[in-house]
Amino acid sequence: VVGPQMGYSFSIIHALAYSFIGYQTAYLATKWNPIYWNTACLVVNSGSLTEDEDEYEFDDEDNIKKKEKGTDYSKIAKAIGDITEKGIEVSLVNINTSELGFEPDIENNRILYGLKALSNISVDTVEKIKSGRPYEGIKDFMNRCPLTKTAMINLIKAGAFDEAEITLANRKEIMVYYISKISEPK
Repeated sequence: VVGPQMGYSFSIIHALAYSFIGYQTAYLATKWNPIYWNTACLVVNSGSLTEDEDEYEFDDEDNIKKKEKGTDYSKIAKAIGDITEKGIEVSLVNINTSELGFEPDIENNRILYGLKALSNISVDTVEKIKSGRPYEGIKDFMNRCPLTKTAMINLIKAGAFDEAEITLANRKEIMVYYISKISEPK
């Protein structure tokens, strides 16, 4: 009778450790603002916190450097879909307030979208953006934080300048302004 159960039993130490985790999780979910809990769920479900081993690669000078992990956009889309189905607001990217990953925005009762979740935005690009904050709009940003065309277009498409820009009315005007500045007239 005891034999079959032995393959699936846990020691007291193992059970105790998981009991502590369960208690902490229940406390966080019930005693803190739900935005914290939902942000944590979004981060975990989107794969933003991976426990994979670090990977390394060689750069142009044959120095070893840590390889930046790619972003799984399908996991992010599914996780955001799950969160928004619960009625939780996930904001657009904001050039002045977004961090590397998803963050709780308590003042506005929403989750702030992370910059690293955008296509063609690296950790170095995020650090460059954060070092020049705050920005008054696209014109100020272009002068103080020049980025590649692809990165800029992805930031504009994601709505990163929507809240910071006061002179241009909408995202389309912001994109038109950017294209007009980087294009050479014929």
